[in-house]
Amino acid sequence: MECLVFICDQAAGNRTMLTRLGVTKEQPFFSVDGIRVFCLWDPPHLIKNIRNNWRRHGFVLDGNEITWDILEDLYAYDSHQEIRLCCRLTKKHVHLPPFASMRVRLATQVLSHSVAVGIKTLTDIKGLTGQHQQNYLEAARFCENFNGLFDCFNSKQLKDSHKLKCAISDASAHFPFFDKCLEWLPRLKLVGANSNKKQIPCVEGWQHNILCLKMLWSDLRQRHQVSFLLTNRLNQDCLENAFSSIRARGGNRDNPDSVQFECEYRAVATGLMFSNSEKTNCEQDLDALLLQFSTYVSHESPQVIVDPKSIMEEHGYYRVATDFDMMDCTEVRERENFLSSDGVLSSDINPPPFDHDGNVLVYIAGYIADKVVGKFADPEGPCKECKVLSTHVPTDPRYTFLKDKQYTDLALGEKGLKVPRSALVDLVVALEANFRKHINGVVHSVGLGKKLFTSGMEVVMFDLGPVSSCVNKEVILTFSPPGLDLQFS
Repeated sequence: MECLVFICDQAAGNRTMLTRLGVTKEQPFFSVDGIRVFCLWDPPHLIKNIRNNWRRHGFVLDGNEITWDILEDLYAYDSHQEIRLCCRLTKKHVHLPPFASMRVRLATQVLSHSVAVGIKTLTDIKGLTGQHQQNYLEAARFCENFNGLFDCFNSKQLKDSHKLKCAISDASAHFPFFDKCLEWLPRLKLVGANSNKKQIPCVEGWQHNILCLKMLWSDLRQRHQVSFLLTNRLNQDCLENAFSSIRARGGNRDNPDSVQFECEYRAVATGLMFSNSEKTNCEQDLDALLLQFSTYVSHESPQVIVDPKSIMEEHGYYRVATDFDMMDCTEVRERENFLSSDGVLSSDINPPPFDHDGNVLVYIAGYIADKVVGKFADPEGPCKECKVLSTHVPTDPRYTFLKDKQYTDLALGEKGLKVPRSALVDLVVALEANFRKHINGVVHSVGLGKKLFTSGMEVVMFDLGPVSSCVNKEVILTFSPPGLDLQFS
């Protein structure tokens, strides 16, 4: 067995140790008996440190300032909209409560593709120009790039719809992306920092990791003929999960002596590992021990494993995942008060600006169209004459959010997100406006869904266009509600 990778965080002691071992950014390894041991900084710690420095100081890249105020501006605008650009962005992400800065998920959800798209769309909505516009667009690229970097170091499967989430291989998209990152990362500085001053450790750490991963892959290919590499294993989560189990076995002993630690370590090493909490800061270790000993499990009576989710599904209980889990108590109360307000959806209230709602509703309409086409598909594939999808992106400004939301490595309308026809977008906009108009009058009555459905169909007339030879003609007419005018020639 060979040790090929050494992983640690950027604590001062760890940095000093690697310096004494001769590890540098250009030579990210040390040798033991002629075998290279590559040294990586823990990616979850790096992404948290990037977020923390952005929040405390801000960054400058090519003269454009990337400040935390941009994220606060996005949240301040988006949190007051009923249809949101960044539905996962909560108050806890922007105004971090105590100890929240330790949560990896809060950092990755801020430095994400969704937030990058939200900032781009907000720039168009507010009509920003000049340096202000450049700062916002640079912040969007900043989030997008670090989202891609973290994906590269967190691949869990051989293939994925997002190319940077795939396993690393000779033909993967990771290496061109790494080369681009090595061009802009050296220019990333803190706001107010001297241009000649050394970069902060977390920015240098990402450059170190990129160079180290490229060398590690070359070494694996040459010496072990490896065909792919899942980078999700290149972090400290497994070690932290093991220490978590050791602490759990110790009960209230927060400072065990060597004998106690050895006993608890032996128990964990033989497979008596505690399952981690669902709210743990580390991902679950899905590896299985090749050999497991347990003196607590009787071989005569099989162990009964109780799965709470299966019991809930068996009895018809289902839990819908919401963003309330990410909120603190104050924000939950504010959201509940907002939703329970009698006048929130009143018909006489002015709706939010259409340029915001229209952008998001185009994205929703594309999702609906994709499901409709799939439902009406025959064995030969989706019907090409049911014209709910478009083969090109219209010049309508409402499609801005959809274009930004699409990953650049996929063709919009073909492999990636679906482009809905303008008529379908108008239908979704009309239905959403009608919902706001009538919801307060029927929200407490029996048969709520039926009443909203009837109300919507009375005011919506939607033309799918002539589809004279559509093989799904009868199916569409069967599923079409009264009042929905589908024209067939």
